Amino acid sequence: MMTALTPTVRPLWHGRALALVGILLVAVNLRTLNAMTSPIIPLINQDFPVPTLAVSVLGTTLPLAFAIVALVAPRVSGRLGLEPTMLLALGLMLAGQLVRILSFNWQLLSAGTLIAAFGTGLANVVMSPIVKKFFPDRIGLMTTIYMSTLMIFQAIPAFTSVPVSEAFGWRSNLTLWAVIALTAIVPWLIEVRSPAARAAAAHAANSPRTRITRFPVWKSPTGVAIALMLAIVTVDAYAMFAWLPTIMVDLAGVDLASSGALTGVFALGGLISSLTVPWMVARFKKTYVFVLVSIALALIGYGGLLLSPSVGTILWAACLGVSPMLFPLSMALINLRTRSPEVSLSLSGFSQVLGYGLAILGPLGVGILHEATGGWTWVLIALAAKSLLLIFCAVVLAREAHVEDDLRMPAPSTI
Repeated sequence: MMTALTPTVRPLWHGRALALVGILLVAVNLRTLNAMTSPIIPLINQDFPVPTLAVSVLGTTLPLAFAIVALVAPRVSGRLGLEPTMLLALGLMLAGQLVRILSFNWQLLSAGTLIAAFGTGLANVVMSPIVKKFFPDRIGLMTTIYMSTLMIFQAIPAFTSVPVSEAFGWRSNLTLWAVIALTAIVPWLIEVRSPAARAAAAHAANSPRTRITRFPVWKSPTGVAIALMLAIVTVDAYAMFAWLPTIMVDLAGVDLASSGALTGVFALGGLISSLTVPWMVARFKKTYVFVLVSIALALIGYGGLLLSPSVGTILWAACLGVSPMLFPLSMALINLRTRSPEVSLSLSGFSQVLGYGLAILGPLGVGILHEATGGWTWVLIALAAKSLLLIFCAVVLAREAHVEDDLRMPAPSTI
């Protein structure tokens, strides 16, 4: 009879300290790309014009790149191995930042953003399998740690970008984050050169390349629910990071620095869920409860901006920030609802193809709808209505099934 393997619990640092440091440094860089740019668009405008369409393009570049990369990431990782793939991702992130720093028009700024986004997307896909590989006994804890780090550093640029750019120039602000990206390369460069990593990469290169990509996770209701959940909250996240500063200026009547601070409140709202949700979902199995809470918070946040934008503004920003708790939930479920790193990688890739593919509609759709209606009312109504689609995810995830169960795949057996 086949039974699932239960990982032996080890001390967090035991034999994997370098991987822990590497994961944390990658998390520092995963969400800074858009957060460091949108608050300083008016300052960049002083050097070269960045029209409204360009703001939509910049906001759309990230999810578009993430969706494209997610299609090929399993194949790249299958050939190179997880650690070399992460190193490649960080190299692309750094190269893109350098192009952005040297840009002299919005087209070049967008091109650099695209290159960096390709690296970020690649790191996004391999992060969950890397956690599962190095920390199979601490998935909930490690997901909490890296998601919390990600959310903290997603918020920091919203608070610091305007003051740093006003004091030293917007290129200095981007340079600061490029240096931080460079530091993340160091532990993975050491890890890749280790004998164990070289052996794993050689084994992956000599294995059939289609092995990792054959799992039809799109046929799993659980897999589809996780991917759709990721898509909906990602639409919110990228739409808000691209447009929330402008919405706050237009509706709440705040100045540029205050709009950046409110965007920081939005980002910090995600920290609360990142600190609690992965750890809680690993113990509290009622996943649908998290989904229902997310829906309620989204409706409160968008409704507040619609009905009372200048009173309770911080509360609305905080509600909208906590509402994407389903992002860390999705990242946790990619590992918790699979039984092997291979299926986890397939689900991670599929979820991010669908999730970020649909997320393109966020910044672009908001920009188009705003231009068509000349205001923010229908934009906020549409974003609120979209959150109701999460009810489907709540119903499916209430079954508490694994992807392998949906696909009728056998569980790993003990010897």
